[in-house]
Amino acid sequence: MNPETAQVWASLAAGFGTLFLGFVALFGVTIREYYRRPKLEIRFGEGPPFQHVMPRAGSGGRPHILCVRVSIANVGRSAARAVEVVATALSTKYTQTGWARVEGWVPQNLTWAYADPETLVDPWMPQLSPGVEKHCNVAFVEERPAEDRLLLVLAVAVRSTAAEHRQVPGTYRIGLQVAAANAKAERRVLEVTLDPLWHPSTRERPEKTLEAELLP
Repeated sequence: MNPETAQVWASLAAGFGTLFLGFVALFGVTIREYYRRPKLEIRFGEGPPFQHVMPRAGSGGRPHILCVRVSIANVGRSAARAVEVVATALSTKYTQTGWARVEGWVPQNLTWAYADPETLVDPWMPQLSPGVEKHCNVAFVEERPAEDRLLLVLAVAVRSTAAEHRQVPGTYRIGLQVAAANAKAERRVLEVTLDPLWHPSTRERPEKTLEAELLP
């Protein structure tokens, strides 16, 4: 290789090296953060703790409370900060194939299960570490003895006087969204069906009274 050719190759190598260093300086941190970002998933399964019954003393065998929960999992490589779960939509089934949005419903935060209200004042989880799951309350079943029926009560963090979070028995679709300050939002739909009365085997099989399914 003659000196002139060698000088050309050296100049090209220096130029590519400068471009590479510039690329790393501009995008290296972004690429690393993208690779290490948290990633949130909404999960659901059969039985406890997703469908959970707690008995009440002196209730004649009826459950004190029946709740439906989802779990929020961080499957990413870093902690998610300020994680919140929102019920974005609420629809009710009025025909075999028809659905209608519940009038007056606005997106509302849901509550975290097993959270101490004195320490977790805000509706978001301060941090969710990689590989960790936390459960979030979606809805409870409330008994109305005077009316001899049940009510579906969504587990919203702030209950309005309009009481749109309280619904009569039926089939509903609840739009769920989980997001964090440093993670992309994940959206799913939970379909629940509440019977008007407690089923005798509710304690052993909660789905007999409140059936739930996380739609694909």
